[in-house]
Amino acid sequence: MYIADTLSRVFIGDSQEVNKDSLEVAEIEIQSTLKHFPMSSIKLEEYVKETENDRDLKVIKVIQVGHAIKEVLNKIHFNHLGIQKCKLRARRAVYWPNMNKDIELKVKSCNLCAKYQCAKSKEFMKPSETPVGCWLVLGVDIFYFNDKNVLLVIDYFSKYIEIELLKKIDSEQVISKLVPMFARFGIPRILKSDGGRQFTSEQFKQFAKDFDIELVNSSPTYAQSNGMVERAIQTVKKMLSKALEDGLDWNKCVMKYRNTPISEFIPALAELLFKKKVKSLTPNVDNSKVKDSSVVKKELIKRSKKQKKWYDKTARKSEHFEVSDPVWIQIKNGNSFWSKGLIVEKGTNDRNFKVKVVNGETLLRNRRFLRHRLISNSGEENLEKENILKEGNVPVKKSERIRKTLAYLKDYK
Repeated sequence: MYIADTLSRVFIGDSQEVNKDSLEVAEIEIQSTLKHFPMSSIKLEEYVKETENDRDLKVIKVIQVGHAIKEVLNKIHFNHLGIQKCKLRARRAVYWPNMNKDIELKVKSCNLCAKYQCAKSKEFMKPSETPVGCWLVLGVDIFYFNDKNVLLVIDYFSKYIEIELLKKIDSEQVISKLVPMFARFGIPRILKSDGGRQFTSEQFKQFAKDFDIELVNSSPTYAQSNGMVERAIQTVKKMLSKALEDGLDWNKCVMKYRNTPISEFIPALAELLFKKKVKSLTPNVDNSKVKDSSVVKKELIKRSKKQKKWYDKTARKSEHFEVSDPVWIQIKNGNSFWSKGLIVEKGTNDRNFKVKVVNGETLLRNRRFLRHRLISNSGEENLEKENILKEGNVPVKKSERIRKTLAYLKDYK
């Protein structure tokens, strides 16, 4: 006789009768399922044979697909629905071990589904580093307004803007507008742009070298990475549009904007840059002293953190990428589809990469436009990497016609 304590029970008796009863119940359920199974008798026979060949499932007589798994997966994913829909469809008819994982792999590795998938969600904000003072870091960009090309320059610390009309869009014209600004306010340390041809030409690089300026380019096709300038352009274009419709002088509008405080605790743009109260058309009754740059920087950082806090509420953590990873890339040049690519090099920062696409071109893209690409086995992966790299080295036969560079494009390569 055994006495069981409160924490354990002694297993007594033989479990053969219990197992026998369980098998009888399972047999009844299986026979009932087979009777109403939506499948032809020939196909059902084939599945039953595969079940009998399986050592584990032979005992409990569960339908097993064996080598037919690939065929069933193709039928489940016949009309290229998503993972959840495919799982729901499969659970109504078939079962095999790791069925859910196989369905997920099938859908994720489908090239057609990957090509038409939606854009990625935004990732956590990475605010620009706040400079220690005025006119040290500048942002520059060109926008089109009222049939004119306009150059906008903004200081990353004071948010002070300069606007100049351009007769034509080339490096020479841009340089001719930047030099007088530098003569008035000083030469900056860093000049940020979207990487347009005007800011990446040999002539502009030589100009930056002569003035000892570091050039920083944002990710192509991703205006948000150059957000400071883009937001200033949005504000200025709206202001100028209203001024044009109201018949106002746009210079006076810009002057008013420069004399408007950034926030309740941060002074106006002109006041920050010139370190003094600037007279404007509006009477100024504020007699307080101009704030120190360190105090203003703390307020700017505080403001930036608040923006990040609210932005990140609807953002997601991005995928991690490494060199030689096979990826899907959203090229974005008038094409929202995803294409195959291979990461060949890291970019200018930790959020963009150089990707080699199938036609051999190497593109710099933010990871917002990259997705991991699943490949079924390592052999296929190595073969695909070789093909992508080889296609980039195919010699292209050029025309024998003599080509002459146009005069206004001489500074481009």
